[in-house]
Amino acid sequence: MATPSTTPAVVEVSGFNEHLVTECDAKDKFSQCPRCKDVVLTVDLEEHITDNTCAAPKGGKDASVCPLCRTVVGPEEEVKTLLVCLV
Repeated sequence: MATPSTTPAVVEVSGFNEHLVTECDAKDKFSQCPRCKDVVLTVDLEEHITDNTCAAPKGGKDASVCPLCRTVVGPEEEVKTLLVCLV
């Protein structure tokens, strides 16, 4: 679980990005990148998109990116990888 710095809510890591753009009290400050699907501060979105490191996850349509360590993980690897980045 993660505690966003902009809200006192406790959020499960796998739902952290979704929380930031849909449920968070500060959701107006966050946007989802249309290319890599990462969630960034809206004021940083343009710079994020033009950054050469921003790209669609390489792992197929079911791949996702860990919101803590930014590692691309497949659907079956998600929990395992998230546990590794928390240690």
